Amino acid sequence: AGQPDSDLLRNLKRLVREGEASDACRKMGAGPQFWRLPFYEQNRDGKRELFERADVEIALQSLRETQPDIVMLTGEMSDPHGTHEICAQVFENAAREYLNGGGKPFVRWNYRGAWEEFAVWEGDFFSLFNKEMMERKVGLILDHISQLDPL
Repeated sequence: AGQPDSDLLRNLKRLVREGEASDACRKMGAGPQFWRLPFYEQNRDGKRELFERADVEIALQSLRETQPDIVMLTGEMSDPHGTHEICAQVFENAAREYLNGGGKPFVRWNYRGAWEEFAVWEGDFFSLFNKEMMERKVGLILDHISQLDPL
C-alpha cells in the first residue's frame, strides 16, 4: 500500500483497460488507438518535462496515418492523475502542427465521462437516441469492469 505499482502490474492494468476499450469500440464499429505516450512511464516521479517531442510525434503520426474526419477527445480536466489534461495538450500541439503542415481538417468533439460532466448549456452537439441505444451505451460502459467502483 502507498507504493507505486510494479512494471508488471502497470502493464497488466494497461492491457485490461485497452482490452475493455477495444471491445467497446468493436461493438460500436469503431477502431481504437492507444498512443502509449512516453510521459505515461517517464513522469511517474514528476521530474520529466511534459510534452516532449516524443509525445507529440506519436499523436502527430496518428493524425497523419488516419486523416480523421472526427476526433473525439476527453473534455475532462479533473481526472485524478491529470492524464486527460496532458493528453489533450499533447494532442493540441500535434493537431496544430498537422493542420499547419497541410493535414486534412477535422472536427473535434469533446466528451466528458466519469470525472466531470458538461452542463446542458455547454453542449453544442447533442445526440438523441432511444431506450435501446441507451441500454447499449450503458452496457458498453459496464463492460469496463476494471473502471467501475466496486461499491
